Amino acid sequence: MKVALIWPYGNDHTYSVPLGLAYLVANCKLPGVEFKVFDGTLYDSPASSDNFRNFLLSYSPQVVVISCWSKTFIETCRIVEAAKALLPGCITVLGGVHPTAYAVKSLEHSFADYIVAGEGETSFRIFLSNLLDPQKLYSTPGLVYRLEGRIVENPYCPPQDLDAIALPDYDAIELEKYFKKGYRYFSDTTRNAPIWLTRGCPYSCKFCTAPQINGHKIRMHSVDYGINWIEMLYIKYGVRHVNIIDDNFTFYADYTRAFCEALIRKDLKGLTMYTANGIRAQRTDFETLKLMKRAGWRIATVAPESGSKRVLKLMKKELDPDMWPAKVKEIRDAGLISHGLFLMGYPGETIDDIHETEKLIQRSNFDSIGIQYFQPLPGTPIYDELVHSGEIEDTLLPNSTSGGRVYVTHDLAGFNFSKFAFKMYMYTFVKHPIRVLQQAFSYNPTLMIKRLLILVYDAIIGLKKDKGR
Repeated sequence: MKVALIWPYGNDHTYSVPLGLAYLVANCKLPGVEFKVFDGTLYDSPASSDNFRNFLLSYSPQVVVISCWSKTFIETCRIVEAAKALLPGCITVLGGVHPTAYAVKSLEHSFADYIVAGEGETSFRIFLSNLLDPQKLYSTPGLVYRLEGRIVENPYCPPQDLDAIALPDYDAIELEKYFKKGYRYFSDTTRNAPIWLTRGCPYSCKFCTAPQINGHKIRMHSVDYGINWIEMLYIKYGVRHVNIIDDNFTFYADYTRAFCEALIRKDLKGLTMYTANGIRAQRTDFETLKLMKRAGWRIATVAPESGSKRVLKLMKKELDPDMWPAKVKEIRDAGLISHGLFLMGYPGETIDDIHETEKLIQRSNFDSIGIQYFQPLPGTPIYDELVHSGEIEDTLLPNSTSGGRVYVTHDLAGFNFSKFAFKMYMYTFVKHPIRVLQQAFSYNPTLMIKRLLILVYDAIIGLKKDKGR
C-alpha cells in the first residue's frame, strides 16, 4: 500500500514545518505499507501545479492523506479534488488541526472519504490496519465518515503514555531543506527545530482550539525522553536552537525545573531554547525562570491578551491583568527578556477596552510586545457563537495568505488597528531600544523589517480612511 502524505501549499515556511507528518511516518509503519511526503509549501507547489500532479501520477498512491490548518483548508479541498480526478479509486483522508476541531463541516465541505481526528500516531496506524476490512474500519478511534446519508464521528481517546510515541522522522519532512529555505520560527539560528513535550490544556479560552484538539488533561513526555529528543536533534541535525511549541510547558513547576536541570547537566554547547507560543505566567516563579535562563532561554513569552478585565471575562481567559507589572519585573530579574502577546478585536471589545490594554502595556513595562488581530477559528466556542448569532457564515476561514482580518466586530468598525499597534511598538522601542532590537534581530531580521513596513503602510492607509481616529 502506497500512502502519500501531503502538506498543503500556503503555509508559512519561516514559521512551520509539517511535524505531524513526521510523527505519522515514524509511528505508522506496517508491513507492506510505504510512505512518501509531498510538501506543497516547501516546493511552492499548489494542487494546480504540474509538480504536484506529476507526483501523484508517478507515485500512484492508494491513500492520499492531507494534514491542514484552517488557513489551508481551501487548498486541501483542491488537493482532494485533484487526487480524485487523477487517481480514480484512491482513498482520501484529512487530518490535522482544522479537520479535528471542525470535523463534520470539514467532511461536508470536501470530497474527502474520511477524517482521522485527534493525535494520529495511534489512530492513523489503526486506520491503515483496518482499511482492508470495512467491518473493522468503522471502529477506528477518531474516524469521521459518511454512512447512509449522515456523518458519523467515532469517539477518540488521546494516548496517555506519550513516551510510547516514536520521535518524529525529521528526514521524511526534509528538515535540512527547511533550514536552507529560511525556516526560523522566532530565531536567528539557521539550524533550529520544534519539539512537542506536553499535550492538552486545562483552560477554556473561547478563541482557542487546544482543548478540542488534545483534550483538557495535560499529558507529558518524561524528562529523559525530552532530553534525548533534544540531544538527537543536536547531534544528528546540528540543531542549535530548539522551540518547545506547546503552551503548557510550565504548568507543573516540578516538571519544568527537572527538565531545565537535566538540560543544564547535559551541557550542550551553544544550544538555546524558546517557548515561542508562550508560557503560563501564573504557573511560574522566580526560581523556575532562573533555571530556564541557565538552560538556554533568552526570552520569556507570555500572553496577557488584554488589559481589560471585561474582555478577559468574555474570552474566558483566567488571568488578572493586575499581575503583570510584578511578573514582568520577575522575568527581567531572572535575566530574561519579557515579551507580551496581545489579542485585539475580540467580539465585544470596545475602544475603551483597547485603551485599558494600552495602559497595561505602559505600566507593565514589557521589553517587547506582539499584537495579533482576532480571527474566528472554526471549532472554537467563539466561532460557534458568532455563527449562531449570524455575525459570520460557518464557512468563514482565516486569511490564508497575509494573516489579515477577515472579521471585525461592529464596535471596532473603522478603528485603525495598525496605527494602534505601531504606536505600542514604538512605545516599547523608546522604553527599551536595545532589548527590542536584540529580540527583533534574534528572530528573522528580514521578516521583521518586512512586517514593520507593512504595518506602517496599513497605519497610513487607515489614517487616510478614518482621519486618524
